[in-house]
Amino acid sequence: MIRRLSLLPLCCAVASAQDTAFRRVEARVTAVTAGGIYLDQGSDAGIEQGDRARVFGAGGTTVE
Repeated sequence: MIRRLSLLPLCCAVASAQDTAFRRVEARVTAVTAGGIYLDQGSDAGIEQGDRARVFGAGGTTVE
């Protein structure tokens, strides 16, 4: 299922450890490994390594 999600446009709601408010960041999954996912957005978009994200697939599938 995760590999199928990597082909869909995704939207991530990212919350960093210091900031409990969620913010919307649109990104695409570029790679999936056993340890995590890689996105086409990074620190310029406010995403930091270790941030938690809720990922929404175009078909309504949600992954946390």
